[in-house]
Amino acid sequence: GNERIASSGMWRLEASDCKPEDLDGQIRFIFDQLTDDLAVWKSLGSKYKMDLFCGIFMECFNEGMELSHESLLVLGSRGIRIDLDVYG
Repeated sequence: GNERIASSGMWRLEASDCKPEDLDGQIRFIFDQLTDDLAVWKSLGSKYKMDLFCGIFMECFNEGMELSHESLLVLGSRGIRIDLDVYG
């Protein structure tokens, strides 16, 4: 019977692991499921912390990866920071 409002929580969407890596494709997969309406994203960003968490598992020392300008634009225009955990 009592209503409770949580003080924390999260919405979670996931993309499948990719070998070789395809972070751009994974970002595209996630955001293709969501609205393109930037006003909605602005409203969400004014109320909630938004980030895209990525676990990056490198096969060898000094391996690199890159993000396309399209992926950076998708994240930046929505006010979403990218959070990378990199494992060597």
